[in-house]
Amino acid sequence: MAGIIIDAKVDRIQVPENLRYFRLIEEQQERCAEKGCQEEFFQFGLGQSPFPVPAPLKKALSLHSGMGSYADPIGNIEVREAVASFYKTRFDLDVEPYRVTTGHGAKGLIFSIFTLITGSVIV
Repeated sequence: MAGIIIDAKVDRIQVPENLRYFRLIEEQQERCAEKGCQEEFFQFGLGQSPFPVPAPLKKALSLHSGMGSYADPIGNIEVREAVASFYKTRFDLDVEPYRVTTGHGAKGLIFSIFTLITGSVIV
């Protein structure tokens, strides 16, 4: 029986950027705690919000759990039209639904925003 051959490129695999980022945040939290600071750090990188899901949302999700699937990458047209209508009603802004961006979560939307911004941005 032949052994498993590991590709030589495996040794060049590095920790993904997002995981390195988490380690930097953890190190900063440790340094902060040692100094007695009271800063809060929220990590959204893995799609895990530090905030609890509101009870009405939990109920609605459980009632409709069998109806879900990922939407088209350009977004659900009804949602985009509703967002455009909201901006017209609330802020008197004429927004075309094709200019509204929706997403499956904050991480993807934040990434989309940064692809639209030119120049140097520090977050």
